Amino acid sequence: MAQRLLTHVFFFFFQSSTAAIYFAEEALISLLASIYARNLVDGAADDDRQQVDAWVAIHAYITSNLADPELSIERMSESLRISTSWIHQLFKRHQHTYGDFVRERRLQLAQQALRHPQSRTLPIKQIATQCGFQSASHFSRVFQQRFGESPMVYRERGVGEV
Repeated sequence: MAQRLLTHVFFFFFQSSTAAIYFAEEALISLLASIYARNLVDGAADDDRQQVDAWVAIHAYITSNLADPELSIERMSESLRISTSWIHQLFKRHQHTYGDFVRERRLQLAQQALRHPQSRTLPIKQIATQCGFQSASHFSRVFQQRFGESPMVYRERGVGEV
């Protein structure tokens, strides 16, 4: 649904890569989540508001930098001016670790790319790279662990075609 809405806003949307489409969708969702979260904490204590603001900023930063294989807590900490220990605490409060969260987001992006008709001809190694994985073999291994089949088999079966 988000993709259909975005095509009305961005006329060049259909010409975009799968990764660009995904990032645009995620940016829209993050924006809406930020507005919603802000409304929830308007009357809350300053500490609660700071936690929500920091979590939304972290989530948005990860989403916008997901394809960068060098994405790290240190770079995010510097960019957002949030301490690394605070970032770790926020992930713990949301019952995640930073690494697991980033890996899951990248796997979701790769899964969508493998399903998308426009990326059917792309080599799996290229999809892995576009999704921020440094190694195609590592990508294949974690994809298999997460979804129960290799990226190639997943693509060939056409699971959940767009």
